[in-house]
Amino acid sequence: MYIIAHRCGTDRFPELTVESALNSLKVGASFVEMDLRFTKDGHPVINHDKNAQALFGCDKNISEMDLNEFLSLRHKTSTGFSAHTLEDFFKAGV
Repeated sequence: MYIIAHRCGTDRFPELTVESALNSLKVGASFVEMDLRFTKDGHPVINHDKNAQALFGCDKNISEMDLNEFLSLRHKTSTGFSAHTLEDFFKAGV
């Protein structure tokens, strides 16, 4: 049996953050599930919805943002956590 942490796990850290993924793997998840979107300049980034409203409080589609704009977003429930690229997860060893 495999344990898959939905949206990277959300019990200690905001969903879809590197921190939530690393924590989920540390406490026994076999895999982490994340959602991939592309910015208007073609960069793969992590966000569940096509719009940034739910996670970041920004009512704009990810495909309408360039990478710098997306990376400037902060989680609306925990502003100490930023938006991530797929590369951020790879660099962190997820």
